[in-house]
Amino acid sequence: MSRPYSLLIRADAHPEIGVGHVMRCRALAEYWLRHVGPVTFATCRMLEPLQEQLQEHGFAVVAEGIGSGSADDATWTRQMSLRHSVVVLDGYQFDDAFEATLTGEGALLLAFDDYGHAKHTACHWILNQNFGATPQAYPGVSATLLLGSQYCLLRDEFVSVAAAKLESARKDKQVKRILVTMGGSDPDDSTTQVARVLRSLTSDNRRVQVRFVVGPGYRHHDSLRSVMAGWANGDAVGPVSDMVPHYQWADIAVCAGGSSNWEMSLFGIPRVLIPIADNQQPVAEALGNAGACLVADREVPGQLEGKIRELVLSAEMRIRMMEVSRRLIDGRGRERVIQQIVDRLVERDSHGPCSV
Repeated sequence: MSRPYSLLIRADAHPEIGVGHVMRCRALAEYWLRHVGPVTFATCRMLEPLQEQLQEHGFAVVAEGIGSGSADDATWTRQMSLRHSVVVLDGYQFDDAFEATLTGEGALLLAFDDYGHAKHTACHWILNQNFGATPQAYPGVSATLLLGSQYCLLRDEFVSVAAAKLESARKDKQVKRILVTMGGSDPDDSTTQVARVLRSLTSDNRRVQVRFVVGPGYRHHDSLRSVMAGWANGDAVGPVSDMVPHYQWADIAVCAGGSSNWEMSLFGIPRVLIPIADNQQPVAEALGNAGACLVADREVPGQLEGKIRELVLSAEMRIRMMEVSRRLIDGRGRERVIQQIVDRLVERDSHGPCSV
């Protein structure tokens, strides 16, 4: 490349929407900063610890207290786009009108889309990293479609150490360590619901340890403490800056249907998945049908308990899940996405093909 290309990421993170949008963008940003050029995060609302993490990793963070996804937001984002090569939008509040405001100013546009929330006629790329994503969700679009788990974005700490995890730990005939993580905010407090179920299941077996990891947007600490009081083999931590030790510790997991699923797939962790938002349901169904997890409906009495028992009691099922999960994710998704972007930038600038 004759010059570094700059990346502008527009995303938010707060208790109502969680932190997944920003965290998967951080994975993209890490690789971009190391191999391509500078990165700026622009936000209307972001949890302070998360903002500090981004700055510690070398990213610029610009915040503006306006309505996220509003016309003012679109104008503000457009003004910033004039100083960047590529704009990334990650959030369901960014509709077609928002995207259209950003066109014609020189920067190329990539939009995350998990379920077809917009037509994206102004975009150059549409990224849906979910297993089972198909072109049928995006009829008539001219944008390049980056679909499926081959484009899954994972941060540095996961890619660098996942391969070192000993598979023998997953093949133990007995489950001794259960990890629970329900995302960065868990607004409906599924964490406490899972805690009640697991406390009942493990009350007569102190050899099974249960660890809850809560995110920076979790607001139900009192409820969780009340369930865990006096529970000798259960503990809660978080927020944490590094999930790797917890993934390495776990034999199985109970989790939501967000970005942590792809991290667990890379580590080969058998799990029970609980969709806690409508957009997580198709992902959960696809992963369940593929054999990568069991799916539990939290609204169906007794189903969560039954699914956990089923996973704990079947070593064969756990081994199969581990093998399926490892096939889904290879850790190179962000490399593939950025290569697509850089190739187009270089072609536009008439410098020929380029490798990152």
